[in-house]
Parts: sequence; structure tokens; C-alpha cells
Amino acid sequence: MGVHPYLCLADLPAAIAYYARAFGAEQFHSSLAADGVTLLHARIRVAGSVVMLFQDMEDALIGVLPAEALGATSVIVRFEVADRATVDRLCAGAVAHGGLMMLAPAVTGWGEYYGRVIDPFRHSWAFGAP
Repeated sequence: MGVHPYLCLADLPAAIAYYARAFGAEQFHSSLAADGVTLLHARIRVAGSVVMLFQDMEDALIGVLPAEALGATSVIVRFEVADRATVDRLCAGAVAHGGLMMLAPAVTGWGEYYGRVIDPFRHSWAFGAP
């Protein structure tokens, strides 16, 4: 059970490599296209949670575009993590590898330690801790 974000990407292999460097993500599943070469889907684990990814395909006709094509995203992929050090590490890793800090980690008005970044593919990621 649970909710797993499913992100559309224009360059799935590049995104997987970025998430591994930036967040320490581990890929644990992938599916190839009929050609046996093109990566279509992948599942990664970030901060203990599953994030699903898929390659944008012009002919897929599924009504979803990569955030890059839109210039933004309407969703923030938010993780609740155990401690402030993890928030700091994940946000710093994203920025060190090409992400953009949108909200530097700090204690918020709602009482949690929270930071938010945008990855090079225009997806928004947030990390919060008690």
C-alpha cells in the first residue's frame, strides 16, 4: 500500500543517474521497450520511499508530459525523513549535482524542518523532518 509518485521524463537514463548522485537513489526495477534497448520504466528508492519514473514517448498518448516540456511541474514530491541532517544532505546533494534550491532547509511556520529543490528535469522535491 501507499502512494508512489510516477514522474515523466524526457531522458530517463539521465534522470536515474542524477537521482543516484543527488539523493543516493537506488534503482531496483526497470522495463525495456520492445526494441530491448530503450528504457521505458524504472523504480527507484529515495530516502526509503519508492518513486516510479517513465520515459516520455511521443506516441504513448497517455496525456502526461515531462515537467521540462511544461517548464514547471504542478506537483511537489515530498518526503518525510527522520532528521534534519537527512534534509540537509538531500537538499545539498540535489544542488551539488545541478538542482536549484527553492527553499533552503529551515524550521518552518508549521513547525517542521523543511527544504525544497527543483531538479534539472524541472521536478520539485521537498524533504521535511520533525
